[in-house]
Amino acid sequence: MTKVFFLAKPDSFVAPRFLFPNNLTEVQQQIGHPDVLIYNAALLKLDSVMSLTTKDLVQDFKVNAAGAISAIQQVLPGMQQQKSGTILLTGGGLALYPSPQLISLGIGKAAIRYLALGLAEELKADGIHLATVTICGTIAPDTKFDPDAIAQVYWQLHQQTPETWQVEYVYQ
Repeated sequence: MTKVFFLAKPDSFVAPRFLFPNNLTEVQQQIGHPDVLIYNAALLKLDSVMSLTTKDLVQDFKVNAAGAISAIQQVLPGMQQQKSGTILLTGGGLALYPSPQLISLGIGKAAIRYLALGLAEELKADGIHLATVTICGTIAPDTKFDPDAIAQVYWQLHQQTPETWQVEYVYQ
């Protein structure tokens, strides 16, 4: 049975609590190391260069990017010990197509993309597949961006053999 840790922003989210060193450790102690980590957290809000405060940018970055790094740090030792695992990061089209109304989120999605592209080759040597799904649209049922269709992409990435590992899948 594949163990999947799926991290997403709950509605009751409080940013400082999100850098969760103890939460994943506790889960791993109870059920073991995950085979798959899916990081799908983001703060979605309109902003601009002139309206965005440094404080808000830093708080948003904790969710949009730093949380991914923290999650990876938590699961990586177990995956390295197993010499296998999949880490999938949800990116966004803003990393490819910036918007002046979504500056903070765009910075976070660019960071997710950079993290995936920068770390994938290193982890491949440990038998760990790291990839990002760059979603270029708004997720909604019964559309091209239906969550069930997107979930299939995550599953396909997880099922790839090391010779065919993709680092980025751009969903458009």
